[in-house]
Amino acid sequence: MTTAAQLPDRQWSRYRISLGSTRTVILDTDYLLNQIRDGVREGGTLFLVGGPPLGNVRAFASSHVLQELYKSDHLGFRNKWEKLANEAAAGEWPREPEVFEAFFVRHFLDRITFVDVTGVFEDEPSVEEVRETDAKDAPTAQLAVLLSRLRPFVYSHDISLRRPGLAPERVQFQAVLAAGRDLESGEATVRGATYVGAAIVWGVDGATNKAAALLKVPRWVPYLVLAGSVTWLLIGRERREKVVMVLKPVGEFILLQAELASSAAALLDGSVANVPEDDRLECRIAEVLAQRTKDERLLAREIQERIIQYSPSLVRPTIPEIRSVLTNPCFVEGPRYRYRLGETYIAESD
Repeated sequence: MTTAAQLPDRQWSRYRISLGSTRTVILDTDYLLNQIRDGVREGGTLFLVGGPPLGNVRAFASSHVLQELYKSDHLGFRNKWEKLANEAAAGEWPREPEVFEAFFVRHFLDRITFVDVTGVFEDEPSVEEVRETDAKDAPTAQLAVLLSRLRPFVYSHDISLRRPGLAPERVQFQAVLAAGRDLESGEATVRGATYVGAAIVWGVDGATNKAAALLKVPRWVPYLVLAGSVTWLLIGRERREKVVMVLKPVGEFILLQAELASSAAALLDGSVANVPEDDRLECRIAEVLAQRTKDERLLAREIQERIIQYSPSLVRPTIPEIRSVLTNPCFVEGPRYRYRLGETYIAESD
């Protein structure tokens, strides 16, 4: 097997993550390798072992991460798959290198957007601090700066990224991973309850309209009958208590999930990459493109419109200014002068 290399409201407090917002995750090489190793060993699937869910999450990585997986290192391994296979053999759970590559391709490759940050924000203080500890992690820091307006989470075990506050501290890391799953679970419950409520309203409205049409009476008549039935059902303490007993477990479960999501959001809110929201045009364009689907591309004019939608008080950037920034390698041009942030890849058939 081979490989080919919701619009957030900016009026929200920058210290609050709202349910339903886009969350941006940045993965580095070591974290990705840990996920692949644990996934193969334990039979897990993408992020099941210890990572964020992908419901509302856009997952990014510097393009150097993909390159590192397939290039040789100073330890004598031709690629990271051989390194993982060697570790597996030492741990007495032998696997062939191809097993690790296949797991990566099946579960990760087309779900991660790889961004070439060459020449972008190389002189930022946080990037310089990371480079002083480990130069190979600098591109991940550059990507964090580029995505700063979306306040990304950086998943890494490297001290070079933890030291400047880009990645969570080791003692907090597992709690952050759990919070990501809790937030996704809470959101799913709240969304489900919303959909059920909307379906009930839609069903009641449709049924009453149909009844009115069949009986050839005004629409308010079936509504009045329905209201009378509900009133009758709730008359009397014993009936009310029965209704409450039926609905109470459901309400308590939804409330519990909402509280769980709120607590998870608060923890995640304090764990985002420690880079200030940047107003430079590169970051504003990245903010726009990161919230599109990974295959959706925008014209320079459409990018301009969305930048203004996000920040109405901002001085409107001109189309030439936007096109000048779009020449950066992190923005990839497609057919008909349309752009997206980074690149995704799929497996090629042999």
